[in-house]
Amino acid sequence: MLKRIKQAVGLLFFCCALYLSGIAACAQEMPQAGTEVGEELRIRTTEEFLTFADACRLDSYSQGLSVVLEGDIDLAGTGFAGIPIFCGTLEGGGHIVSGLSLDADGSVQGLFRYLTETAVVRNLTVQGRVTPQGSRAGAGGIAGENAGRIEGCSFSGYVSGGDAVGGIAGRNMLTGVVENCGADGRIAGKHTVGGIVGENAGVLRDCVNLAQINTNAQENTVKLSDITVDALIHSESANVATDVGGVAGISSGVIRGCENRGDVGYVHMGYNIGGIAGTQAGYIVDCRNQGSIRGRKEVGGIVGQMEPAIEIVYSADTLQILQGQVNTLSALTDRASANVQNSTDGINKELAALRDQVESVKGALKIITPGYPPDLSQMPNRDSYLAAVNQLNKGLGDMEGAVNRIFAATQSTAQTLSSDLRAVTDQVNVINRTKVELLS
Repeated sequence: MLKRIKQAVGLLFFCCALYLSGIAACAQEMPQAGTEVGEELRIRTTEEFLTFADACRLDSYSQGLSVVLEGDIDLAGTGFAGIPIFCGTLEGGGHIVSGLSLDADGSVQGLFRYLTETAVVRNLTVQGRVTPQGSRAGAGGIAGENAGRIEGCSFSGYVSGGDAVGGIAGRNMLTGVVENCGADGRIAGKHTVGGIVGENAGVLRDCVNLAQINTNAQENTVKLSDITVDALIHSESANVATDVGGVAGISSGVIRGCENRGDVGYVHMGYNIGGIAGTQAGYIVDCRNQGSIRGRKEVGGIVGQMEPAIEIVYSADTLQILQGQVNTLSALTDRASANVQNSTDGINKELAALRDQVESVKGALKIITPGYPPDLSQMPNRDSYLAAVNQLNKGLGDMEGAVNRIFAATQSTAQTLSSDLRAVTDQVNVINRTKVELLS
């Protein structure tokens, strides 16, 4: 019974936090200001580019917007702080955005901070430095966090940060695709650091890294301010770099046809260091490493740490049942949300992490369920499909541990939720039985 309550409380608090916070998805909103769907914006000067960047403070501005660069852009000395969020299409035309310099406090930093599922950025070269301070998680030359498509782009310069640091993107989300891209220069970070992306849950295809990654002792030593509870739990040593790769620091998605030519790591320092991925829990196909790979433990020419592989066959009917059960669970937890308005800061912090995990499961189901089973030989987006299957399995497997951590911070609150918890617990048990059917 205690285990059932643990699971229920965690899922309950997650749904409440999800209701109260988050960024609205561009694909689900209608344009409210700035542009008509299908409008084209042509940019020739730095001043026009800065005006465009400022307008992107509203996600509705760039919905359906097509941006065409018609000249090189020099951002040096302009105080440019990144494009906050972009939902449209930007055609770089092979032009160069130079002079990028981002060094303010904060996380999710890059030329674009957030690229949403509908965003496409192609044929663009970016030169400069992305060196955020403070929390500095999610740093990339093109994007801090990518859920859309980055095609035919390159970055040259220096990117540094804490967690999730990459030459192209700090994080490549489940729906994210990075294709025919390259990075050159230097990349430095503490955990999940890669030449192309730091963390990959989506698809990396036909990318080449030339950048040097964590190649000196200072870059492989973690400062006290960078040590987090998560790092202490998951790393053998909290004061050295972990999960560092030539293409991706850690990957649960698909890496296909990629190559690393840069040196990675420093002799006798760092854990999980690989030529393609530091830690691999997804798919790596037709990749090659030509760089020197150095570290202390779990060091490999292609992969530093290979997590166990599981072959899974999902039934279409069972997937649809699971989708309905998750929706029912959401309704039950909404009914109980009035009882958890006084959540502590500690609970909210844990919920923020859990929210990301559950959103990834929901996103995976959205990709997998329609038209199941697929003919992979006829699917142009088969890599995205494989990444979604892997993410679904990983997300379902992570849920028990996540809700247990949340329960530790919510024991007193749980006493006020008895009737609602019984309903939620029963529904969680139904979902668990469905999960067993999926894996049987």
